[in-house]
Amino acid sequence: MVLGIAAALFISACVEPLNIEEFINNEKVQNIINKERVGLKNYTGHTLTAGNERITGLNPERYYMVEILDENGDQFIPQEIWFVDGSGYLALDFEDIRRVSGGIIRNLDNDLIYAVYSAPITGNLTLYDQVSLPPGTGVTVAANANGIISPVLQAPKNNYYLELPSSIDLSCNILMFPVVPIPGDPDAISFEPIIELEGEGTTTDYVFYDSTSHNEPLRFLRVAIAAEIPPVDIIINITFGVTGDLGESLIFSPPILTVSQDTLLAGGLQITINGSNFVPGNVEWWFDGVSIQTGASFTMLGSDNIEYLVLGSKEFTLEFEIDSVRYSKILRIVVE
Repeated sequence: MVLGIAAALFISACVEPLNIEEFINNEKVQNIINKERVGLKNYTGHTLTAGNERITGLNPERYYMVEILDENGDQFIPQEIWFVDGSGYLALDFEDIRRVSGGIIRNLDNDLIYAVYSAPITGNLTLYDQVSLPPGTGVTVAANANGIISPVLQAPKNNYYLELPSSIDLSCNILMFPVVPIPGDPDAISFEPIIELEGEGTTTDYVFYDSTSHNEPLRFLRVAIAAEIPPVDIIINITFGVTGDLGESLIFSPPILTVSQDTLLAGGLQITINGSNFVPGNVEWWFDGVSIQTGASFTMLGSDNIEYLVLGSKEFTLEFEIDSVRYSKILRIVVE
């Protein structure tokens, strides 16, 4: 394309030949090359690409504000501030801002310049775990470069309160977006220097917009709080009987066990094998062709093997000894 433009300019305008660097930087050439794409400036912390009536490369986990400039890069009067909604279109109302799942800002004007802002809150913040609003004794938590307090906060003993950085102005508008357990539309909350966070088992986005400042007019923060799963220790005692002259029929009682995923993620299911003339130390447990345990007791814990958490029936093979004879028996456990 560039060579084609060069030939056209040389033939039509009879200009003197240029070297390639001079040619590409030529004002007329730049105007032709840029004709079919929007103007883009002032974006930081992420990589965006200007295209034909669109801007691509938005992070689907972020929120974006756009300032529209004229063809010379000057602000309109009155200044036009827009927000990107979930479909990638510009909206004037701050409450329409959403994460942009497709990563594209659409329906733009190629004759204008768009300054795109997305500024996460980063660095240290103070967290309080207490019954009511501070004062109290807080702990330091860090928000990473993507505005996420990480690692996930443990479930609070009381209530969590977060002290916002002093750079967040008192005039800020705040939107609170539920992300986990169920994503939803935002709630507008009043600005306070210390805000109460949501409860355990939640992930929440907080988006701050200060209409009086144009240095960092949009900020956001994500807070994830773990759900507290109380430890569960369930012990099942299994006995077996041997029937037949040679003990060819071995029967577990109960023959099938059931367990929930929550139990496997907490304390696990502890199984103990009992029987007459039984040698506990000689019991070997097998799962999916792999020897996993020896001894009369075994704890089935989700963190040990992700296959344990898959819903449905699981078969464990037990090899054990009775009266110096080696036996093998399948124990079935149903995860529900």
